[in-house]
Amino acid sequence: PRGEALVSGSSLYFNVPEWAGKDLERVRSTLFEPLPPSLRTLLDDRDMLLPAGEGDPLRPFLVLLAARSMGCSGERVVRLAAGVQMIHLASLLHDRLGAVSGGGVSGEQAERDHHQKEAMDILLGDFMFSRASCIIIEDGEERIVRDMIQTSIASAEVQATLVSLEKNPETYQPSRCFDTVAEKLSLLLSLGLRVGAMLGKASDAEMEALSEFGALFGRGLRIVRDLECWQGSAVGVSPQPGEVRYHHPLLLLWEQEGKEAWEDAVREVRHSGGPPPEDLRSRVEGAGYIRSSLSESRRYAEEAVSRLERQPGLRGTADLNGLVLDVFFREGGREGEEA
Repeated sequence: PRGEALVSGSSLYFNVPEWAGKDLERVRSTLFEPLPPSLRTLLDDRDMLLPAGEGDPLRPFLVLLAARSMGCSGERVVRLAAGVQMIHLASLLHDRLGAVSGGGVSGEQAERDHHQKEAMDILLGDFMFSRASCIIIEDGEERIVRDMIQTSIASAEVQATLVSLEKNPETYQPSRCFDTVAEKLSLLLSLGLRVGAMLGKASDAEMEALSEFGALFGRGLRIVRDLECWQGSAVGVSPQPGEVRYHHPLLLLWEQEGKEAWEDAVREVRHSGGPPPEDLRSRVEGAGYIRSSLSESRRYAEEAVSRLERQPGLRGTADLNGLVLDVFFREGGREGEEA
């Protein structure tokens, strides 16, 4: 269906519970109802869509889950969940500027296609962020407005750090690279939980616990997403080479074998023009980096659960614990399953 890569009612990472299905469809409708015809036509071109998985409903789902656990539901929750997803999509569209490939085709036509895709990313990203801003302002709760704005600023600052790392490779450190890409993912997960908690009139202590859960969950999920690329278990996931260089297994290779070995591996990925080549994947797996990355992702997951347990009387922990089990401890992964 048109626009399926922008938001989906199913997930590559977790089973969407029955109670959330209808609300996520309403989130989807909120995203597309106001889309002008001039922008809607962009969604007819598959090349303009985001890779599979980027429209995953995790962020709006966290808003719905946190609010529901505290007795809050309805249209207001759905609209703010859509607002969080719009910020996510705007960020993705803007972040990939300069990274949209020409599919291996060279020449003037490839350059024109490249510029066209970038222009469309800017237009659609700006529209999504503007729509999110309207939803937030119309809602009117000062804490939510402030939190969403501050999170958007923080996300832009993280992206600026990534650009700085690209331009100044002498500043690279494996831990700094991972911290940066993981924070980029975690910011909106924590925001979604805080927004849902604010809608449910949670205490400051409850919001802090949920926010820290989101940050730890996001670090683990960052590794899970990296592993899907390396293990080939996520259908349609084909990250840009610039993203693969920061994947957790490659950063472990850097830590263990040195920067030159990491740079050689990055060159192999760049040469392939897409996912890591099979020989490099075999090498990384044989060295134990895949296994170590999986262990690290689960360590973050366990820390996230532990953070919830340290907050007495926190509501919604059963649903969040179930989400952790689904994402990090499901035997055999999600390949071939339907959410």
